[in-house]
Amino acid sequence: MALKTRYSLLSKVNLDNIYNSFISLSPQGRVIALSVGGFILVLLIFLPTSLMSGKIASLQKEISTSQESLRQISDKLVEYQDLKASVEEMERSFGVGVGSLATSIEGIATKSNVRSNMDSLRGKPAIDTDDLTGEAVELRLSKLTLSQLVDFLYNVEQNTAGFMKVTKIEIRPMYSNRSLMDVSCEIANFTLKKGT
Repeated sequence: MALKTRYSLLSKVNLDNIYNSFISLSPQGRVIALSVGGFILVLLIFLPTSLMSGKIASLQKEISTSQESLRQISDKLVEYQDLKASVEEMERSFGVGVGSLATSIEGIATKSNVRSNMDSLRGKPAIDTDDLTGEAVELRLSKLTLSQLVDFLYNVEQNTAGFMKVTKIEIRPMYSNRSLMDVSCEIANFTLKKGT
């Protein structure tokens, strides 16, 4: 019953009646009827096609935006992995103590051929921050050349036995020989506190 009511309008439309009505129109009426029919036909074809192409263009734009976002996320993930590796390397270097800092400094001075230039080496109060703990020493060197100083400082900062840092340095050229210098510096060794 519902099927009959749905198609009852189509059953009343008769192609013969439409054709006869079209033939009975004046030539101007036929042109107008053909124009209106053609316009409706174009609308029926063009409107869905236009809507679909607009939707497809919108989806393509959305896909390209999503691909760009995915690429950015991938780049950020690689950057995160690199930073994580750097942090882990720093934590490993902070986690290793050098034993006795004074003994380590004397070993580095011997390696850098400045042991004979050491005037004094004395300990300083312990360093304590929220995450780090450490010790420091004050070192005085005399009659150093620039290359000896650079070699010594490089060996201190690149020490593989633990993390050492030159926290203060004072360099004074000697009055008697300007190519030599007296150096006073403070060197610290840091380790991470347990549980950080």
